[in-house]
Amino acid sequence: MGKLTDKEELFCRAYYENGGNATAAYLVMVPNSKAKPESINQLASRLMSNVKIMSRIDELKAQASVVASAKFNITVEQRLRWLKEIVEAGVATYVDGTGSKRRENLAAARSAIQTMNEMLGVTDGDKKERKTYNVTLSVKDASEDGA
Repeated sequence: MGKLTDKEELFCRAYYENGGNATAAYLVMVPNSKAKPESINQLASRLMSNVKIMSRIDELKAQASVVASAKFNITVEQRLRWLKEIVEAGVATYVDGTGSKRRENLAAARSAIQTMNEMLGVTDGDKKERKTYNVTLSVKDASEDGA
């Protein structure tokens, strides 16, 4: 596998530093781009399909994990525990000022679940390995929960 160009390396680092946002990473790599947003998204996506770039991003993630474990004694297990706590808090209920039951923060719960999936290698981006699951949800009025 060949070496990355300076711009490709910049893209990889920017991708990692921007929390996995390929479009933002592309704009760091090409700050004065005059391309339309749709074109930038396509160009960023094309870079993400490059095996060399994906390998380098994986290396950066691995390096960060080693540093976090060594420097801050933060293991993957600890991160997963924290994320689990966020999920549990996010789906908990509280009673608002009007006496209605509300969910704490479903957006935080969803984000934590997504992060846990990414840490465990279960991502939407891996279309070759994507599996289909049937999920049935039932919704009921929280105010009728009897609390």
